[in-house]
Amino acid sequence: MSATIVQDAGLPGGKFVQNSEPHDHAVVYAIVLWLVADALMAVSGGLNLMILADTARHFSDSALRGAGHVATLTIGFYGIASVICGACVGRWIYRANAKAHSVSDSMTISAFWSVGSFFVPVANLFLPYWAMRETWQVSIAPTASLDVPVPSIMRIWWGLWVLRNVLGNDAFRFYVNASTKAEFVWGSGLNIAVFFADIPIALLFLEIIRQLGANQRALVDTGIFE
Repeated sequence: MSATIVQDAGLPGGKFVQNSEPHDHAVVYAIVLWLVADALMAVSGGLNLMILADTARHFSDSALRGAGHVATLTIGFYGIASVICGACVGRWIYRANAKAHSVSDSMTISAFWSVGSFFVPVANLFLPYWAMRETWQVSIAPTASLDVPVPSIMRIWWGLWVLRNVLGNDAFRFYVNASTKAEFVWGSGLNIAVFFADIPIALLFLEIIRQLGANQRALVDTGIFE
């Protein structure tokens, strides 16, 4: 890893930070942890469907309670993993955006809003992508960012992410508030669908992290960040 010191202009007081490779590793580990928790949610959903199928003709309260206990445990672990992953991803996005700001005046989304926009209704449909697009372009050509094409992996990643959020919100609502067999079956099925959507999302984002990190390290090596 390069030992070059770079100025992160987006951090309070213009704090100097080293090459972001350790933070790249942290976000990768956090995404893997989130995927594991996501897989357990899918497995829990599958077990719930099996329990309900086995009792299809004589559905009992005890079977539903047992499935509910499993769901509670997996939801708790998934919640913890999601918080850890969200914090690491948010920090990575913030730092990457701040570094892009330090080398170009063409950036229009601040480091704060590159993360904060994820939590704003309606704005979260396009502003995070806009910020990531600008960060990508500036990290390749700081003085001619508008001439840099947006890679297809970023477009696909964001489209899947928006679709995943719709499915995920429905899955969580049904899974947590299920009071009937039909709602429990629907919530369990959606959890499985969400997991299979999350796999390509995670893989695409990991590739974006790898490529964008490499682009910014190249700027460090050429002295642009110095």
